[in-house]
This record gives sequence, C-alpha cells and structure tokens, in this order.
Amino acid sequence: MAAQHSKLVFKALMGLLAAGGFANLFAQTPAAPPRVVAVRAGRLFDPKSGALLANQVVLITGERISEVGPADKVAIPAGAQVLDLRGATVLPGLIDQHLHVMERAQRTPSGQRNPPLSATILPSTQIALDEYMKWTLQAAFEAQKDLNAGFTTVVDMGALGGSYGTVALRDSIDKGLIPGPRMRTAGPMLNEVNPKIDSPEAARAAVRELVAHHTDWVKIGSTGAYTLKPDGTMDVTSSGLTLEMTRAIVDEAHKNGLKVACHAYGGVGWNNCVDAGVDAPQHGIVLTDEQIKTLVSKRVPLNSTLFDLRVNDKQEMEKFGNSRYRMMEKSWKKALAAGVTLGFASGAQAD
Repeated sequence: MAAQHSKLVFKALMGLLAAGGFANLFAQTPAAPPRVVAVRAGRLFDPKSGALLANQVVLITGERISEVGPADKVAIPAGAQVLDLRGATVLPGLIDQHLHVMERAQRTPSGQRNPPLSATILPSTQIALDEYMKWTLQAAFEAQKDLNAGFTTVVDMGALGGSYGTVALRDSIDKGLIPGPRMRTAGPMLNEVNPKIDSPEAARAAVRELVAHHTDWVKIGSTGAYTLKPDGTMDVTSSGLTLEMTRAIVDEAHKNGLKVACHAYGGVGWNNCVDAGVDAPQHGIVLTDEQIKTLVSKRVPLNSTLFDLRVNDKQEMEKFGNSRYRMMEKSWKKALAAGVTLGFASGAQAD
C-alpha cells in the first residue's frame, strides 16, 4: 500500500513538472514596491550653487533620492510617508574623509592609554577577545554619533590599535544590523600590519594582508617623528618607506581595487607619497610652494585634519611656542589659494 502511494505521489509531481507546475509552486511573491518618503523642506541648501532654496520637496524612493524641486512642481505620490520639515533647513548628508572611530577606545575613561590590539595575531584568550569586542562596540557608538551629527558617509583612516573591527563594523552597517553612516575603512595602518617593511615585496605582502581582510583603503605612514620649533618651522623625518616601497604599495593596492592614503606632514616622506601616486595624502602640515604646485599639476586632493590638531593647539603653543595646527592652517590656506582640491577631514569623531 505504501509503495502504491509513493508511485501516485511521484506521478503527481512528474505531472506538475511537465505542466510547468514547479515554477508556480516555488514562485516567489512579487517584491513590494520601494517605499517613498517625501521631505517638505522649509529651506534646502544646494551645495552646487551655494544657494539656500525655499519651500522645496525631496522625494526618496527606496534608498535613492529620486526628485528634488519646488513644492509646487514636485508631486508627492499617494501613500508616501511625509516628513514635515517646513520649519527647518535641510542639507545633503555630510562626508568626513578622515576620522578614527576607534580613537576613543584607545584610552580608559581616566585618559590612560589602553594596550594596542594586534593586527596580525587573533585573540587567544577570553580577556583578549573581550578587549576586541569592547573596542568594536565603542567604535559602533562613535559611528552612530557621526551619523547623528549629519555625516552620512565617513572614511576611517586607520583602526588605531591595529584591529580589523572597523571592517566588521562597516559590514554590520551595510547589512542593516546596526545604524550608522556608510563607512569606507582602511582597517589597521599598513605600518601596523608589518612594522618592519624593508623591501617592495614586503610592502606588497602587507597590502595583500589588507586585501584579504576586505578593507577599502590602504593607509600608510610616510612621515615619522617631528620636532616643533619656536620660529614657526618643523623638522619632520621620513618613516623609512622609500619611494620604491611606496610605489609598490600603490601598485599592489590599485591592482586589487583599493585606494591609498598616506599620513604625511611634509619633507621627503610627503614627496615619496605624492610621487608614488597615492590617492589622498593626509595632513600636509608643512608644505613648500613647490609641493603645493605638484598637488595642483597632478590633481591630487589634500585632506588636512584641522579639527583634531586644533585640540592640541594650546598645549603645543605653551610647550613649543608653535603648533601643528597653526602650521597646517598656513599650508591649507596656501593650497586653497593655489587651487588644490581640499576635502573635509576632521581627524577625529563627532562629539
């Protein structure tokens, strides 16, 4: 009896297959149309023209802005969710091109330095694993503060301490598991992946390590120790990454679809960074006129981190009679006058 029943079931299934019934049996329910949100803006800042427009409507279809215009010309679809911001000013999401969401996790509440996390050795004890978790959770909190401050896209230029937690944070935000801005992350700095890079091949190997962990950027340290002088000048040393090593880094990164940024204050390290073809040099505290001309001729943007260095301005002025912030401000103004593309780069997290 059981065998006869099985034959009947098999025949029925074969009949379904012949008639295309399986396609109907497993057909998915049609996807719901994307949600539409209409924002009524009392004032809308237009970054292209620099104008503040009155009485505008912004239509958002799914995750994309689909239409923007005057309220009397943009029709709000039936069933759309309407956000009434007619008493407010609406502006596009801000982008911070240099911050460190793990910066606060580096220190205890009392300000003492936490032991750094390793970029190459996974946690082998419960205590070490807990530290990774704490740092990443703190970074998630900082990223949410950035979003609440209006920054819808951020570039994390080095997970200070050497962890890949920022990569996990980026992926969690992308999957919708936690709220946060769109993140592009360098993971740990290349010099933390291998502090003793001594050849172009060693430099390429360190880049491949970052590629394997799915970072978006490679962040290198092109300059090292510096000395502030009371006469308003600065001595800055190269980090030890030669021009050949830096070129190998850029080549390996670009072959794998990653961009390259460099921590560079000036001097030979800065020249190696720009001459090797990095995508975005950072800081530029003490730049010569010739170095600024090179940025213009090569169309290389500059990200000067004015916010974080301003925090140290008073302390450095009292100690040295000079500060990185004041020197960077001078270089930034010269770069602006020369026509260098200048990105917004805070160097820290929103508070």
